[in-house]
Amino acid sequence: FDETLSMVELQLEKLSPIPVTQIVWTMHILPQASAENLQTVIVVIAERGAGEEFLGKLEGQNFLADRLETPMLDQLAAANAVEDGAWIYPLPFAGQNAALVAWWIGGALRNLSFLILPPAGDRAADLKNQLAHFMWAGELEGWLTSRPKWHLVADPVNAAEWENLLR
Repeated sequence: FDETLSMVELQLEKLSPIPVTQIVWTMHILPQASAENLQTVIVVIAERGAGEEFLGKLEGQNFLADRLETPMLDQLAAANAVEDGAWIYPLPFAGQNAALVAWWIGGALRNLSFLILPPAGDRAADLKNQLAHFMWAGELEGWLTSRPKWHLVADPVNAAEWENLLR
């Protein structure tokens, strides 16, 4: 863990779209894929101002956070995706429907995407459009070579809504 942490810290300037002095970050290490000799590390970067604003609210309630929490990534690791395809993890986000989309191909996580659905309009068409863009990116990068299988990981309430959108 310490070696991976050091390697990520050394690469932060290359990884971050924001200057390193203006970010808060965390990382999540996934189990090593058996098909490859590579370790997958997910780095989550947030603007420091947004993080401090949120932390200020927590501190006002006498809670001191010592790290960024990433429950979506904990859920991703716990799901143990053993089949290739796109794994969709719906979640509420700032009053909107959102989802984390994990693309597992060849036993390895190839891409991690985040999508947000509009509150109104043709949400199914918007979802289809966003997923199509992710698929095109996978084809261009060379890791998506066939039509993906879709996997929905959700509680019963979210599953019903997302199943309708995905159909």
